[in-house]
Amino acid sequence: MSKITGKLHGAWTEESVAWPALHSRDIVVMGERDLPLATAWVRNPAAEVHVLGQPRFDALAGLGREAQRRYLEKLLAPGNRRAPARIAVWSCQPFRPDRLKAQAVLLLDGLRAADGDWGLVIAPHPAQSADTLSPLLRRDGRPLAAVADPRVGARGCLAGADALASAYSTCGIEAALLGVPVLEIVLDHPNVSQRTVPPDTCVLPQAGDGILGGPLQRHRIGRHEPGALALDLAHLDKGTEAHESTIAALIEHLARQHIELRGHARNAPRFDAGWSRGDDVFIAEVKSLAGAREDQQIRLGIGQVLDYAHQLQLARTRGRMRPVLVLEKQPTDSRWTSLAEASGILLTWAPDFAGC
Repeated sequence: MSKITGKLHGAWTEESVAWPALHSRDIVVMGERDLPLATAWVRNPAAEVHVLGQPRFDALAGLGREAQRRYLEKLLAPGNRRAPARIAVWSCQPFRPDRLKAQAVLLLDGLRAADGDWGLVIAPHPAQSADTLSPLLRRDGRPLAAVADPRVGARGCLAGADALASAYSTCGIEAALLGVPVLEIVLDHPNVSQRTVPPDTCVLPQAGDGILGGPLQRHRIGRHEPGALALDLAHLDKGTEAHESTIAALIEHLARQHIELRGHARNAPRFDAGWSRGDDVFIAEVKSLAGAREDQQIRLGIGQVLDYAHQLQLARTRGRMRPVLVLEKQPTDSRWTSLAEASGILLTWAPDFAGC
């Protein structure tokens, strides 16, 4: 009897995995972090999932993040100077001088304009020397920048960074495995016929990346005829309309502060609405109080939003999670406010949305 083996690698999302791999008897994944996903998505009831591992990347688990962070801080702030709050590492490639200069200008301008206090450590490629990269530093020292020892390189300090900038460097894979955000510099290439990003462009990581999706909009609400159905659809319609009206009011409220209300990202928990302010990421569950018991709706909302925030904290997503329960109106019982506060939840309601 033949045995079919499937191998899963690359972009490990359910929709990107081939049908034969999901239905194989034996499935091989690259690392322990893929094991829960593979186990959840397999379709063969007798399937077994095996971890292959990769020695080069498995060794990353033993890297000393604190020691590498101290190295980066000493480079940028020798002596008793104050180090920047956030540090990006640029994993250089041996490009020609004019291309490196353009990338340096891009990164330094971006870090200067980004939220927070950023510094940049330029990590030479093994084929480069520090003298080659020193001219890329700005004389005004804004933002703070320094060149790492070529013997250290990007792999010797990326674990201590808040972000890694690269252009086709395999260090990007290692940074991603360590949970360090990766800024991929998009290079102009003759084989690229349709460009969605301008040449030499990178986007700095922002609070909410991987959590917040596209802009949230109010949906149209239909009407049902109850007829002989046991479920009272009139109450369902009323509750759904109140839910969408509350979202519409919240959109307008935040828009007056120049904040865009957004849905959830593709692989994030399915919260109702979210937004960011500085390093804070607000994850909201919206509950109507029409057509249902008020205490039941509030209890449900508290459980949902705590679950969403906990999932995101476990995933070590960027930004401070702020769970929010949004109600269509002020609850009858005032005890819900103190309960939410004790649970670390912001409880707010239309039309004023206090605290938002």
